[in-house]
Amino acid sequence: MASSLKLLTKLQHAIIFITITFLGVAAYGIGVPFLDLMELKTIDLRFQSRTKIAPESEVILAVIDEKSIAREGKWIWPRSKFVELINKLSEAGAKVITFDIGFLEPDNRQVVTAIENIQRGIDQFGYRNRNVDELLEKLKAESDYDLRLADAIKNSKARVVLGYFFQMNQANAPALKEKELRQHQKNIRHSKYNLERYSSAEARNIALPEPAYPQSNIKDI
Repeated sequence: MASSLKLLTKLQHAIIFITITFLGVAAYGIGVPFLDLMELKTIDLRFQSRTKIAPESEVILAVIDEKSIAREGKWIWPRSKFVELINKLSEAGAKVITFDIGFLEPDNRQVVTAIENIQRGIDQFGYRNRNVDELLEKLKAESDYDLRLADAIKNSKARVVLGYFFQMNQANAPALKEKELRQHQKNIRHSKYNLERYSSAEARNIALPEPAYPQSNIKDI
């Protein structure tokens, strides 16, 4: 009898522990502000309890300035330069690659368009050759730098973080369909702050700039 009662007590404790753990994980997953605040407080305590750590030169800025433009050519640079940059930084051992620019418009596709016109001409004249088809497809893939940039990001050993842009003036912003707007909002959803804190009631009443809408990177990227 005593053994059964002891087993039942342990089982009840296990159920309570599992339930609390599940509720905690679920609350954290849906972004309960109180839990976010507690997490920030524990981070503060961890920083305060540790000893000071001397900063190291682990962050490198690849700046688009007059010097780099003089060397690499006038802005806007083709996507091929960013493909090369990601590959080199990845192979050099970078842990994270962050872009403070957006790839908001498709790259120049003149070469790809020319190859597609050649393919249509070949089909029209009824001349098909397997080797020629494979060569043209290879050249087209190598010339599509939007897809090459997407592949470089996907295959990078480093985590690649992309930026996006806020259109602030509705009158000057290009018109967007509702579907496009929803897609932009979906693309940036992970960068949204789930917790807001104000130092005073006056701070809460300060008018903040309201963007017309976000503009994220093109679909391929």
